[in-house]
Amino acid sequence: KPQTFTLTVAGSGKTLALDSDYTVTYLNNVYAGTATIVITGKGNYCGEIKKQFTILAKSFDDASIKLADIPTQIHTGAELVPAVVMTDGEAVLLLNRDYLVTYENNTAIGTAHVIVSGIGDYSGVKETSFDIIANSNFFTAKEISDVTYSTTEFTPLPEISYANVVLENGKDYTLSYANNTDAGIATITVTGQGAYSGIVLNVNFSILAKSISD
Repeated sequence: KPQTFTLTVAGSGKTLALDSDYTVTYLNNVYAGTATIVITGKGNYCGEIKKQFTILAKSFDDASIKLADIPTQIHTGAELVPAVVMTDGEAVLLLNRDYLVTYENNTAIGTAHVIVSGIGDYSGVKETSFDIIANSNFFTAKEISDVTYSTTEFTPLPEISYANVVLENGKDYTLSYANNTDAGIATITVTGQGAYSGIVLNVNFSILAKSISD
C-alpha cells in the first residue's frame, strides 16, 4: 500500500497549514525502493521542496507472511516441483515477482526440501519440505511358474522390483500366502515396508492337479 507521512512544515517562523499553505504529493511510494515527497507552496507560499525516503522490502520473518504446507507427492521418477503458496495477509504472493523457489532432493522417495527467497518488495528466506512416497504402479512382480499339487504348502519367493530395481524381502517388503496347498489359484500378498509402506501387491500362481496315474 502507499507509504505516506504526517508532515510538519514550517516557514516564516510559523507552522504552515496543509492545503492552505502547501500541498503534498508522493512519487514511487508503493513498492520497495526510493520514494519522493513533493511539498508545493500554495497561497502565500510558492516553490517546492523534494525529500526522498527509502521503502524497505518486507521481511519474510513478518508474522503476516505465511507459507502453506505442501501436500505429499507421489514418486514419478522425474523432479517434482509442486506449487508454492505464499500469502501476505489476504494477498497471494506471486512467483518470480515476489519470490523465487529452489527445490532440493525432489526426485527420489523421501523428503524434499524447498527454499523460498524473497525478491522485489520482499526479502529473506522461508523453507519447507514435502514427502515423496512410493508409487504403487512401479511396484511389480515377476510371473511365478505353475506348480503341481504335492500335499505340502508352496511358498515360492517372487522377485519384487520397484522402478526396475530389485527389492529385498524382509527389508523392503514382507510376504504372506493364502490357498497355497490345494490345486487352484494361490495368492502371495506382498506388503511394502520402509520406503514402500502402504503398497500392497497380490501375486497369483497356479497349483495344478496331480495326475492320478502318477
